[in-house]
Amino acid sequence: MNLETIVGACVAVIIAGMPAMIALLKIKELHIAVNSALTSFIAATKLEADTRFADLKEELVHVRHRNDQLFDQLSAIAQATVVAPSKELPPP
Repeated sequence: MNLETIVGACVAVIIAGMPAMIALLKIKELHIAVNSALTSFIAATKLEADTRFADLKEELVHVRHRNDQLFDQLSAIAQATVVAPSKELPPP
């Protein structure tokens, strides 16, 4: 084999492999882009879920407080009814 054949074969291999290498590089770039987008999406979704969870916890505190108020009012009405029954209520 002479030098021209060896160099020609190397050039042919390099030229034939270039489209494959370019495709692999583009796939890698696409992979990085998709991972970046997914990471951003997951972070935003987690932040939104945490915010909603905090809002729900706050709302739960308000609902429990209102329930306590209503139970206190009901208890006061029940005690007032037992102490001084209303004549407007029909007998049981």
